[in-house]
Amino acid sequence: MFAIKKNTLYTLSPAAQARIDDNWGAFTAWRNDATNDTLCRVLNADTQNVYFAHDVTYKDVVGLRWQQTVPDDAPPVFQVLSAIALVYTSDEQLVLLERNSGDWGKSLECSGGFVRAKYMTTAPFNIDDFIQKRVIEDLELPESTSPRTTYLGVYNAGNILEHMLVYAIRLSVDAQTLMQHTAKTLIMPPTYTPQNHGTYSELPLHKPSCAVLQQFHTK
Repeated sequence: MFAIKKNTLYTLSPAAQARIDDNWGAFTAWRNDATNDTLCRVLNADTQNVYFAHDVTYKDVVGLRWQQTVPDDAPPVFQVLSAIALVYTSDEQLVLLERNSGDWGKSLECSGGFVRAKYMTTAPFNIDDFIQKRVIEDLELPESTSPRTTYLGVYNAGNILEHMLVYAIRLSVDAQTLMQHTAKTLIMPPTYTPQNHGTYSELPLHKPSCAVLQQFHTK
């Protein structure tokens, strides 16, 4: 479990702000329904706590990482807090979701997302509960669902400005039952790996999900 604490303030240089404004314009021309929420900039972290500040936005992140990676000449890099889940059915099938949103093209991904400031309006906030709720919503499962949630570690996704907390979530339903609940899922068998993804789907694998699966998925 992570306790989250607030501190400090971050400001952007004029050059960085100009980059963000230009890239945000390109992004919103592509995704005209984009919402600019406040995110959690990570100050530092240890095995029990994440220290953060609410002083950067989704626009800042997208504006700096547009086209999927931070350029070499970018201003000093910050990272924002996100969480991602490797979801498994009771018969050990990996669950991927069809995605076509944010600053990524249509792809298959693991469930998860940014920890946004608006989620913390009611205390206490628990990241374990956040990722569990996100999975339940993504998979259109009943709110009463109680999957088994295990924290696996951190994926340092500096090239996309994310400090990703990685979880394994094991459902109490098998793959066949899950597919009756959720339309946009692809169930991957135990033989699946990111390297053989093309064998199972024509949709590409979401790049951050691919990186996390390569490090944490049990093969």
